[in-house]
Amino acid sequence: MTTSGPGMPIAMCLGGLPVSKLRELAGPVLVRTLEILGGEAADDRDSLVRVMTTVAQQRGATALEDPLFRKQLIDSLPLEKARELAERLRVPVSPRIFSDIEHVDFDFDKSAFQELAGFFGLVEPPRAPAGQHLSVEQVSPSFGLFEHQRVAADQVLNAIAAPPGRVVLHMPTGAGKTRTAMHVVCRLLNGGRPKLIVWLAQSSELLEQAVDAFLSAWNALGNRDVTLVRLWGSGQVPDISGISDGLVVGGLAKLHSLNSRDQFALLNLGRKSALVVIDEAHQAIAPTYKTILEKLADAGRESGLLGLTATPGRTWSDLAEDEKLSEFFCHNKVILTVPGYSNPVKYLMDEGYLAEPTFEMLKVPPTTLTTGTKRSVADDDDYSAEVLSAVSQNAERNAAILKKIKEVIARHKRVIVFASSVQNAELFMSLLTATGITAYVITGETPKGQREYAIRQYKTPSPDPIVLCNYGVLTTGFDAPGTSAAIVARPTKSLVLFSQMVGRATRGVKAGGNRTCEIVTVVDPDLPGFGDVAEAFVNWEDVWGTS
Repeated sequence: MTTSGPGMPIAMCLGGLPVSKLRELAGPVLVRTLEILGGEAADDRDSLVRVMTTVAQQRGATALEDPLFRKQLIDSLPLEKARELAERLRVPVSPRIFSDIEHVDFDFDKSAFQELAGFFGLVEPPRAPAGQHLSVEQVSPSFGLFEHQRVAADQVLNAIAAPPGRVVLHMPTGAGKTRTAMHVVCRLLNGGRPKLIVWLAQSSELLEQAVDAFLSAWNALGNRDVTLVRLWGSGQVPDISGISDGLVVGGLAKLHSLNSRDQFALLNLGRKSALVVIDEAHQAIAPTYKTILEKLADAGRESGLLGLTATPGRTWSDLAEDEKLSEFFCHNKVILTVPGYSNPVKYLMDEGYLAEPTFEMLKVPPTTLTTGTKRSVADDDDYSAEVLSAVSQNAERNAAILKKIKEVIARHKRVIVFASSVQNAELFMSLLTATGITAYVITGETPKGQREYAIRQYKTPSPDPIVLCNYGVLTTGFDAPGTSAAIVARPTKSLVLFSQMVGRATRGVKAGGNRTCEIVTVVDPDLPGFGDVAEAFVNWEDVWGTS
């Protein structure tokens, strides 16, 4: 439990450091970016303090995991504050008080680490009260489908009913894959005897999205009480041996762990299942996930397999891999078909289901790559961590992107930025915030409470623009229809990933979004990329035999 007391705000601690120390903490990439942007911010104490305070507050307590940062803060304390911190940490007051505090094993002693974070005011923001999540229980009785979604749902049901019972539902991001699939789930559960359906996904965002959609769908369409099982995360695996009627929403990682401990667990679950659904179906043939799916879908005679995706391929150019995916689903794919339109994406945009995007290419200065890194650019399916790290440290590139972000937020209220690394996302957030622009950062390292707070603020309507800077997350399962602009600053050769990033901004007015949206793709010299979401939709049609 953190001791109450005044402590010392981190801004005051940083304000006592010399400019040279502040520049050292900021790091060469951030300092160089400030220099390129102009002005004297890179040598101005107040500007550096604002930037570093913003970075620390966004990181929360995790900022103190950096030993250098932690030492500088402790060394900056006035003697009376050092004594106060020592008392909190139960460190004897001695002439070596600063050294004694720094030698506390904060990595091992979690209570001491919490005391330290509380002293500097680096705590997670309050989470939304648990009661707010109950709003999902109070839903409209309507869970209807648009005409093109009804046709797709009927086709999926027909495909599942006929041998071999495997099919992919291919719909563009924002066109309602989850909603359409939940109609399939509810119609199967409503028909005949009690049955179990298993819904699988990789990320917590997609799993939460599935649970929310099922609660809404079953409240409107269900004909009896059923069981809903959440099976993901770090908690204990619930006992599902006695469950035979309802929906199991499971994480692929959790089920893989379960299968490793008990080779019969998935077979027993599969025997009771009438349908297995896998979101982001292009992952289905990855060896680990393929084993899970085959155990679940092949365990019972009546089990069907439904894949959901906006990108029914694993790669952009490896047809052999994409053919494997098509074979896994027996070359059965339901695609939106609209009379008079060769590409359904155009129809969805014309009718307001998807926003009409404008694409802009932002050319940035080249990044110097090592010989080994250049070799990986040519050989790898997508850009390696080394390539992404290299471009994220290109200060000239960062400065050009920041200028573009500021241009875009003059036209849009909600903007999402896909950065090229964790540090890159934090850099964009800190520099935007330091200039008075509301910005948040979300990465795989962001504490859960901080992440929930940032998303909640971003989704809350307000007249002021907000920029959400992220890396490695939010490409799937993140639904914020108010987003009207996306800046793709992460280089990728993956058409799947590019389509997912673009899709965060393409919700149309009929889906609570916008009539138009703006997509800015950062173009790095010698790093090929993409530019058109409609072309992406039909990229794999030759593999599936639907062209």
